[in-house]
Amino acid sequence: MRILLVDGTNLTRIMNNYKVRPFAEEDAASAVLISQIDKANATYAWKKEIFFDGRKRKIAKDSYTTDIFYGKGKKADELIVNTVAEYFLNYKPEEIIVVTSDRDLGRRCEFYGAQVVKSENFLTIWLDMPIVSC
Repeated sequence: MRILLVDGTNLTRIMNNYKVRPFAEEDAASAVLISQIDKANATYAWKKEIFFDGRKRKIAKDSYTTDIFYGKGKKADELIVNTVAEYFLNYKPEEIIVVTSDRDLGRRCEFYGAQVVKSENFLTIWLDMPIVSC
């Protein structure tokens, strides 16, 4: 089984061309991203987890098959690295895919053997989404 771990904050910021958005717009962009990841799962039947920095988003979680985690006042990077380290014990490293354009986070995940896909590539190739404002 393959595992997809997504740096959701990084991905939604790229979707919005790094513009700072009010919470309501940030929540809407997060919901769009999660919905697209769920749709892509029809092609890629993998375990999916998405991580967001800080506060919990106002998203109807029960409507998605993607597991959603929040940093609760902190960056989600530590959660992602700890999750990669945990999965490393039970899965082959090549089965763990991390989506982020954060170089430091990517380097830390690669230490455990995880494959790292840049957020821009994930949006345009895997999800077939243009990088535009939501």
